[in-house]
Amino acid sequence: MKAIILAAGYATRLYPLTLHRAKPLIEINNKPIIDYLIEKISELKDVDKIYIVCNQRFFNQFTSWKEERGYDNVEVINDETINEEQKLGSIGDINFVVEKEKIKDDILVMAGDNMFDFSLVDPYKFFKKKKKDVTIVYDVKDLEQAKRGAVIVLDKNNKVIDLKEKPRVAKSTLFGISIYFYTKDSVKLFKKYLDSGNNPDAPGYFLEWLHKVKDVYAYVLDEKYKWFDIGNLDWLNQAREYFKV
Repeated sequence: MKAIILAAGYATRLYPLTLHRAKPLIEINNKPIIDYLIEKISELKDVDKIYIVCNQRFFNQFTSWKEERGYDNVEVINDETINEEQKLGSIGDINFVVEKEKIKDDILVMAGDNMFDFSLVDPYKFFKKKKKDVTIVYDVKDLEQAKRGAVIVLDKNNKVIDLKEKPRVAKSTLFGISIYFYTKDSVKLFKKYLDSGNNPDAPGYFLEWLHKVKDVYAYVLDEKYKWFDIGNLDWLNQAREYFKV
């Protein structure tokens, strides 16, 4: 299995903090967000390569970080964009890495601004048992909050029966948290999705399309766990408080 961490965004909502620093390299209690994610992925022994896809503006920052850490199984991929207008979008970046590296394995895809306290081991076991694509979801308990991202409706077996990215009306409080396990058969479909003129931006748009093409399942997180989307200063400060040592 290969892992792809999406880190090519420009994080304009966090300006000026991210004007000269990539969001995944922002520190939470003296450690960059990206380090937390690498630690989580490293619990999965089947992952033999981790790709971090970033933009041209922050490429040197990520390569310097990697050299400092000495990670052997991490590779930084430059999508060669320099601003918001040029960006490929999350789905575009996934496909960029898949094609550049000729990936034909199962993949784990993760947003580079996720912070969470649960292990990926159980979701991965669920993925292996189902042998189907899996998204991790969190019950945010609020319909308005759910509308910020992918709103998901499940059947009794946790199969996705409805999914809408950033809907005007939320049908559920189950929220996709931008962590996905895709089978190698689905890896081939990113290009097909993009070639059909679909939205290349948020990763939930691909899943919205995919669940109509093939079965997709959700791993629902236990309420005891915490997850933060570092999308603004308030969430960043909450994460810093929660993960305070």
